Amino acid sequence: MSHDSRIVRWVVVFILAGMAPVCAQDAPELTREQVVAFAKDLALSLNSREAAMFNEAWSNRALFERAVQGIQMPSSVRRGFRLGLDSSGSELSRQIVLHVAKGGIYRLLHVRKIDGHYRALYRMSSLEGLNYHDIVLAPGSDGRVRIIDVEVATTGELVSQSMRHRLLQLVGSTNPRVFKRLSDSENVYLAHLDDMSRMQQAAKNDQYGEALRIYQSLPESLRYDRNVMTLGILFASRISRNEQYLQMISEYIERYPESLNADLIGLDAYYLNKKWGPVLQAINRLDKKLGGDPYLDIFRGNVARELGMNKEAAKLLRRVIADDPRQPDAYYPLIEIMLEQKDWVQVTKLLLALRREAGRDLGDLTRIDTFAGYTKTRYYQNYISHVEIMSAVPTGP
Repeated sequence: MSHDSRIVRWVVVFILAGMAPVCAQDAPELTREQVVAFAKDLALSLNSREAAMFNEAWSNRALFERAVQGIQMPSSVRRGFRLGLDSSGSELSRQIVLHVAKGGIYRLLHVRKIDGHYRALYRMSSLEGLNYHDIVLAPGSDGRVRIIDVEVATTGELVSQSMRHRLLQLVGSTNPRVFKRLSDSENVYLAHLDDMSRMQQAAKNDQYGEALRIYQSLPESLRYDRNVMTLGILFASRISRNEQYLQMISEYIERYPESLNADLIGLDAYYLNKKWGPVLQAINRLDKKLGGDPYLDIFRGNVARELGMNKEAAKLLRRVIADDPRQPDAYYPLIEIMLEQKDWVQVTKLLLALRREAGRDLGDLTRIDTFAGYTKTRYYQNYISHVEIMSAVPTGP
């Protein structure tokens, strides 16, 4: 899975999200039942490719207040930044709907209460890879559930934190003295805005070697900032996923062990380098941080398959399908295992389930080398007959 373009995309789409009534301090507290009902309905809405519910609940105003908390600046600067946000709708929900339209699934995993706010944790699995959104909820002035912030797994931070970085960049580059009461790390960030700008421009121009060189020249306190360190890892990944890249990931995991993106990045890197032990460790850490996610058994199953443990792999992959039969990534390796075992009955059942439950069709199997043995059997003819019947059945009103 490629993380670099998604990090930029998720940050941008959250910042451009629409307005909703601001959350009130004196609003009645949300109940768990109210939050669970909202979280379930939101998943149903987005998986039905409807963005209206998300857009209506999104509170850009509350998000902005979280982003600028503790920063003293002239009202003109504050007002200008607020007005610069696009309030015409939520680009984020549009992106989620687009992923769903391409076969992605937005799955509610858990509802938890953290630091006084309910959070609804969702998994976004799509053709672009895996991501998690931990949506922070609060009561609006009308007592209804509002979305006031989101932690995006691939960025490793809350959207309000990403907005805060953007505010420092946009205003600090021209008039850094407008800010007061910044943290020490934010003052260092402001002092090196030119370097940050050159680094990001180099990356934008696909000059990842230059971007990495600038990153490595930054002072240690800035180089090891979570957001900046993530960028450095991404630059390194575009050059060569070598031992230096893996070492940077190890340092990131050591410094930010609770961050979701630490293990998402590590999972990807270790898998590509066939380091199966670290892969499983990353999966287990991520699973624990999430409070459990059945989808991660796909990765465990793939590792078991790489190690020649097909029986264990099949067990894990079937467990994913039992939990959610819509997940195509669990079918593909399981079908390969059944093909190797020449279990044509199971191959047929899985192919039909893949088509029926996950909405995926592998096309002309006679053109796929791994199906050479299967397509010469009567089971393949039975499969073709079933597909023809399924295709003839109307799917709409």
